[in-house]
Amino acid sequence: MKQIILAAGKGTRLRPLTADDPKPLVTVSDGDSIFDLTMDASERVGSIREAVVVVGYEADCFRSAVGARSGDVPISLVENERYDSTGPVHSLSRGIEAAGDGDFVVQNGDTIYGPDALRAVTDSDADGIYLAVSPAEEFSPDDMNLTIEDGRLAEVGKTISGEPVAKSAGLVAVRGAASREAFDDAVETLLKSESRVYWHDVLNELTARGIGVETVEVDADSWSEIDTVEDLERARTIHG
Repeated sequence: MKQIILAAGKGTRLRPLTADDPKPLVTVSDGDSIFDLTMDASERVGSIREAVVVVGYEADCFRSAVGARSGDVPISLVENERYDSTGPVHSLSRGIEAAGDGDFVVQNGDTIYGPDALRAVTDSDADGIYLAVSPAEEFSPDDMNLTIEDGRLAEVGKTISGEPVAKSAGLVAVRGAASREAFDDAVETLLKSESRVYWHDVLNELTARGIGVETVEVDADSWSEIDTVEDLERARTIHG
C-alpha cells in the first residue's frame, strides 16, 4: 500500500514558525518534525511500501528533509505548483496520479499519526474505503466532525447538518480496484467545482452516490493534528 501525504499548504495559523518552512517540517521533539514522526510510524507499520508527499509551499525544504532521512519506506515528492490557488483536492489528485495503480492511504501532512492509527486502516484485507475516526465529548467547528449510520460515514465536515458523534482523523485507506475507481471519480468531480472545498468532501461525494465509507475507530491519543501553537504545545507534551 502506498501512502499519500498532503503537505502543500502554507500553515498560516502557525506563523511565525511556518514563515520559512512548511508546517509538516515544524519541530515537535528532539529535533524531529511532524513529518519525521509520521514517517517513523510508517516504518513501524510494515504495510506501507512507499510514501508520496504532495508539496507546494517551500517545496525545497521538503527536498532537503527527504534527503536527510534514511529508512525502509522510500519517499517521493510531487509538486502542486498551484497550491496557493487550487486547494487540497487538487493536491490529492496529484498524489493519486503519482501513486499509480494499487491501494493507497491518504493522510494530512500536518497531523502526527502513531502506528496504531495507521494499522487500523491499512491492515484489513477486505476491499473498501476506510476512514479513521475518534469519538469525542466536545466538538469544535474547526474539527472535521462527522455523523455515522450503521458503522458507515453519513456526513463529514466543519459544518454538518446532524449532531456529530466523532471526529475525523484525516486518515483514509482505499483498497480494491472498484473502491479506487469510485474514489478517483469523486475526486475528478470535485476538481470541476468552482468552490474551494476540503478533501474530506470527496467522502461526502461518495456517500451521496451510495458508496459506503466504513468508519474505523482509533484512539484520540493515536493522532495529533497541529493547526495552532496550542496544538503544537500539546503534541510536544505527548511526543516529547
